[in-house]
Amino acid sequence: MDKKVQVRNICMFVVIALSFLWIPEIAFEDISEAVLRDLIIPLQIFSPLLAAIIVRKLIAKEGFQDAGLGIRRVKLKYWLLAIFLPLIWNGIGGLLLWAQGFCTINSVRLPPPSLGYILGVIIYLSSEELGWRSYLVQKLSPFGWHIAFIVTGVVWFFWHSENVIGAYSNLGKLIILGEIILLSYVFGWLYLRAKSVWPCFIIHALHNYSQPQTIFKMSNKPSEVQENCAVIIVLLIVTVILFSLEHPITGKSIFKHNKGMVLKQE
Repeated sequence: MDKKVQVRNICMFVVIALSFLWIPEIAFEDISEAVLRDLIIPLQIFSPLLAAIIVRKLIAKEGFQDAGLGIRRVKLKYWLLAIFLPLIWNGIGGLLLWAQGFCTINSVRLPPPSLGYILGVIIYLSSEELGWRSYLVQKLSPFGWHIAFIVTGVVWFFWHSENVIGAYSNLGKLIILGEIILLSYVFGWLYLRAKSVWPCFIIHALHNYSQPQTIFKMSNKPSEVQENCAVIIVLLIVTVILFSLEHPITGKSIFKHNKGMVLKQE
């Protein structure tokens, strides 16, 4: 496909996804009618998926052949990474908060998720991953994986309205943006390596469920900067390790790639 057409399609996807979220958010800010709100909220939740369907089927007329919907050929290591990576960065982040006195070990709380919660997670995160990874990362990757992950992270940040209009300081918003871009790198890496969107669904769900504020009952509530910095440090280390071991496109380790290379004498 011509790159100009591809850029146009990508821009249309972003505009549609964000418009479905922000137009109702602004236009119906003070709405109280339960029936109308019940119609608006699903539109906002499904906006990434709806945008992907509209662009793929109606605008580009390309279908879902490259959407990464397969599951059978995904290697076991990518499923294991999807399960354990969020437990690592959130677990260590929680321990850092504990070390700073924001929570105690006996304040751990992991309530079993209800059936309604599980169904809500499946619906909510399926929409996100089928939009952000299955469409946006996939279509941006030919322009470079840094561009794909950073642009997706920025769009993903602005799609969460609480990040923009929530009661966060400017520094807090910047820290949250940095965390979401790092998550975009990890989730995008997993999508491109596994060639499937479903491990991204797993890692996204476990990340949301294992965050320190979910695991611990905070006795001394940290600021958004302190809370997110505790996780972002470990997340940055995990990201560097992943990208050092396997290139997101070629799969080559930079260590193996450079092994045996001889520096030329000046």
